[in-house]
Amino acid sequence: FELQCQLHTLKQRVAEYVVEEALKEQEKQFEQDELDERANLVFDPDSHFSNKFEAVIEDMLAGRHPSQSSIPNPDSLNKPTDNEENATDDY
Repeated sequence: FELQCQLHTLKQRVAEYVVEEALKEQEKQFEQDELDERANLVFDPDSHFSNKFEAVIEDMLAGRHPSQSSIPNPDSLNKPTDNEENATDDY
C-alpha cells in the first residue's frame, strides 16, 4: 500500500512538472509572437505613425529596443553622473 502511495505521488509530481514545462514553453511562444507582431507593426509602411511610436517607446522602456542591445558600459545607466549644469539656462 505504501509503495502504491509513493508511486501515485511520484506520478503526480511528474505530471505537474510536465504541465509546468508546457506552460513555460507556451509563455515563450506568446512572447515570441508578441515580438514578431511588434516588428511587423514597426516595419509595415501602412501602419499609423502613432502606433509605431507607441511600440518603439514601449520597447525602449522595457529594454528591448535594438539601440539598447550593445551598451559599452551597462553599469553607467544605474547611476547617471550629474554635471551640475542646467541646460535650460541657455534658453
